Amino acid sequence: MIRPTPRALLLGLFAFAISAVLALLLGLGLASVLPFAGVVLLIFLDANRLPLARHLTLRVDMVPYLETQMDTQGRITMQSLRPLPTKIEATLTAEGRALAYHLQEPQRLVETSIGVGAGAEADAGEKTDKKTTVLAGAVAWTVNLRGVQRGTTHLREMRLDLQTPWGIARRMVRLPLDQQVRVNVSTTGAKHASLTLQKRGTMFGSRAQLLKGQGSEFDSMRDFQNGMDPRLIDWKQTARRGSLIAKEMRLEQNHQVYLVFDTGYLMSTQIDGVSKLDHAINAGLAIGWVASQQGDQVGCYAYDAKPRLFAAAKRGKAGYSALKYQLGAMEPAAIETNPTYGITHLRQRLNRRALIVIFTDFVDTTTAELMVRHLQLMAKDHLVAFVAVKNGDLEATLWQEPENDIDLSHSVMAAQIHSNRQLVLARLRAAGLFCLDVDPRHLTTNLLNTYVSIRERQLQ
Repeated sequence: MIRPTPRALLLGLFAFAISAVLALLLGLGLASVLPFAGVVLLIFLDANRLPLARHLTLRVDMVPYLETQMDTQGRITMQSLRPLPTKIEATLTAEGRALAYHLQEPQRLVETSIGVGAGAEADAGEKTDKKTTVLAGAVAWTVNLRGVQRGTTHLREMRLDLQTPWGIARRMVRLPLDQQVRVNVSTTGAKHASLTLQKRGTMFGSRAQLLKGQGSEFDSMRDFQNGMDPRLIDWKQTARRGSLIAKEMRLEQNHQVYLVFDTGYLMSTQIDGVSKLDHAINAGLAIGWVASQQGDQVGCYAYDAKPRLFAAAKRGKAGYSALKYQLGAMEPAAIETNPTYGITHLRQRLNRRALIVIFTDFVDTTTAELMVRHLQLMAKDHLVAFVAVKNGDLEATLWQEPENDIDLSHSVMAAQIHSNRQLVLARLRAAGLFCLDVDPRHLTTNLLNTYVSIRERQLQ
């Protein structure tokens, strides 16, 4: 598409004025339009010097995968069969908000030649003609990329605004890119957590623990002593020996850890530009990395109105890689969560005692009533850690001094929500759950400390 520049418009206006003077004052007739026609012809001749879309080719070098809050660079190279103008303005059009991008100033490259026909020998022993196409110019752009949020961004096309040195004509060219960049969860927190644990083990030393008397795996038989659980008595051995014989259990070493995510609409609330679900995923990924390094099996589960995902617990790097992929594809849904269906379904899928880390949210005691009941039932068979993310705006509204009636009403509502939240957490703690209600900036650290404390005390 050819467009005149402001300079061309001024020339056209000047030529039109001359044509008008020649026509009105000198009466030249058709000859008076020659100045204006000359300017129009000059615009087309100038535009003809600019390359068309068929003369341009793009080569895109970009990473297909990026993590959130990670910065990297890509490169777009354009080769032309015609001389390139001195002034080139380029813009990228994309779909998706997962990626932030910025084009740097273009760099001119040395003229090169590309081969069209190969010069190698054919099967019959004959040589094919070697054909080359000389490129009249090449330009490269460096693209700064930054992962903003989980998702996929499609770079659809590159729009070029080409302008000749005369500055009379410009051509708009659209070149397809069809490049896809996926932004996945960040592993920075997981790596930092691993380094923290390694440093902690180096400073204080590590020791293997094999505590007897608790746990779920059989270790040996021994005489029953006062204070032991009567349910551990083995009546067959007791009948043979003539005295009370009890089973001695030991703690299992390959614990199962399940990361449970509520993907309802409440988890889509933005805090510091990141949704609550993304904060939970980052923390869960750190726990998954540490658990896999400790030899535990890690799985995940997601639900909202109904169960969305269940991945059985796996051990080692393969399990962590699968966990990372599954969490990266998780998105919040614009529907209300059904804790009855979601938690009940999870209880039916678990076949052994496990550590359940639930990332969820609630707004009042009425909404949380069913959730509390089912979590209390789950706590009888499993060790449950309940994780909620605080809303900083709500906390600020609660403690700020009101200046008018509107601020006062907001403070009252914030105080009511805070009171209901503390009531629900108190009920969960009374049922034996580990409860965390923390700021998102400290979520990973607090959750990691809780997991390490649980594992070191062998509460599973």
